[in-house]
Amino acid sequence: MYLYARGQLKDSVPVELLVQKTSIPGTWIWKTNYLSSSYPMEKNYQLVLTDSVSQSYLTDEGDGVVLWNYLFNNKLYSVFEVQGVTLTSSYEVNGDQLIFEVTSGKKLEEKGEVTNYSVLNLQRVVFKKVKSTAFVAPSIRPFFSLRPDYMISNMGFICRQEWKFEKKTKLPLRLRLGSLAYVNKLEGK
Repeated sequence: MYLYARGQLKDSVPVELLVQKTSIPGTWIWKTNYLSSSYPMEKNYQLVLTDSVSQSYLTDEGDGVVLWNYLFNNKLYSVFEVQGVTLTSSYEVNGDQLIFEVTSGKKLEEKGEVTNYSVLNLQRVVFKKVKSTAFVAPSIRPFFSLRPDYMISNMGFICRQEWKFEKKTKLPLRLRLGSLAYVNKLEGK
């Protein structure tokens, strides 16, 4: 996956995607593995067909967060907002490839009846089909390495204090302004 910010390539990370039908009709496992040596991550979602006529789908993140998706020809689209940031995502099948893109930006000033949005960031990966249900990105060599403290140095004050506490005590302390469900929704979890 290539990560761009303000039009410039900033980093890359190897990614795997497993798409697999479940025993439930119209439901697929949609599992993404981010194979970062510094911050590996696994996202286990389900893709659920909700209406075969309108080709509407839900991405169920498993924690109460659900994203609507719409299929047109061979491309699945989604648009949503988290904490004032507008995101678009798409998956496009092209032969034995699956192209995944996510953009993010913010609302700009309104001019009459038109509201514009910036596009500040892009995540893009071209998966290659390796089995009937799995896609992998070709080997990606990072253009540069992030400092080991990059994530912690870019966290907010409260998140940084929580992380330091957890590192020392091995206890996951979380301070929230609101319910767990509300905060998770705002954080896109």
